[in-house]
Amino acid sequence: MLQSPRSPRVGTRVVADVRRQEILDAAQACFRESGYHGTTVQDVAAHAGLSKGAIYWHFKGKREVFLALLERYVNSLLERYADSFREASRPTSGGTVSAMEALRCMVEAIGPQESFEWVELSLEFMAHAGRDPDLRKLLLNMYRALRGAVQHHIERGIREGQLRSIDAAAFAAAAVATLDGLVVQKVIEPDLDLASLWREAVDVLVRGIEA
Repeated sequence: MLQSPRSPRVGTRVVADVRRQEILDAAQACFRESGYHGTTVQDVAAHAGLSKGAIYWHFKGKREVFLALLERYVNSLLERYADSFREASRPTSGGTVSAMEALRCMVEAIGPQESFEWVELSLEFMAHAGRDPDLRKLLLNMYRALRGAVQHHIERGIREGQLRSIDAAAFAAAAVATLDGLVVQKVIEPDLDLASLWREAVDVLVRGIEA
């Protein structure tokens, strides 16, 4: 028999998902402050106001929390890109936006526009990705998706005559690496105006390949 929308089972799932997100929020703060090795399950539990048992009810251990946190970040990043792509593809009075505008829209959408709390944490993910195949796979999928998105807009710009004929895949890799480099600099120099530099880098990259 079909369950009603008010089914206790559905309500339990909602509560469980909320609790899971609370645990990930707490873990994000702990990993950012103390790093992966400096954080324990007890630290996450204390920050979330829960018992260790509550953490283990939702996750097998610290590594699984770390993986889930990265997965949440990657999904959020790709969702922001998807939203920007839909916005850029929406017809306007003059037709759809140009490839150049779509590219700017995409890169700005995935930029660090909200807060920089992920900047330091991103290095934790990268540092452990070389030794953890599951972490590496998540990051690899993210980078492939981002490079593929940049490449898509570049190839469209070339076809429409807005951009020079270049190796779109190589440019996409270089562009993503450039923006990643700014994130690393922010960790080393916390006072760096990353949002401003991000916009400037995007402008330089795009203007450099105009037809």
